Amino acid sequence: MAEKESDDILHIGPPVNAAGGRAFYRVKKDGEVETGVANYIPEGEPLQPNQDILKVEHCGPGLAFRVKDEFSTDAKGNRSGPAQVNSEAFKDGWDRIFGSRTVGVA
Repeated sequence: MAEKESDDILHIGPPVNAAGGRAFYRVKKDGEVETGVANYIPEGEPLQPNQDILKVEHCGPGLAFRVKDEFSTDAKGNRSGPAQVNSEAFKDGWDRIFGSRTVGVA
């Protein structure tokens, strides 16, 4: 996914949960303000709906960061779900690896 240019500023607040999540507010380029909780996502964990991966760059006093969206799972349709692979080659390879879909053949 291509990086989107952004002048959004993210202000990080105090920890708010046991996992170390921090309150934040994000001032978008168009003046819109978003609030939420920023959490670290462990390597290999799937993203949940409405989670974003942000590229951050420290830009001011305290915990203020300039941010760019790297990836989003928002409900606006940026992602339409997993890849749909239906080719015969894929199905044949699947059968070779995981066994035939036929049940009860001796």
